[in-house]
Amino acid sequence: MNDQLLTQFDQLETQLCGIYKTIGAEIGARFLDRNDAEYAELQQQLITVKGLLHNVRDTLRAAAPELYTDF
Repeated sequence: MNDQLLTQFDQLETQLCGIYKTIGAEIGARFLDRNDAEYAELQQQLITVKGLLHNVRDTLRAAAPELYTDF
């Protein structure tokens, strides 16, 4: 993998982490109102983003371990 692509993966990882944290905070704010339809949707979004994040990290881990960071 070339350096530009690795940098893009690293940036994507950073963006996904931010999205994951934002969704997690919103879920936390809605914790007491679990019947809220948006709560279930947020949970699904969190699962989706986490899966994407793991895919990006697996790629980074394999291609450039020095760019890989943990949760």
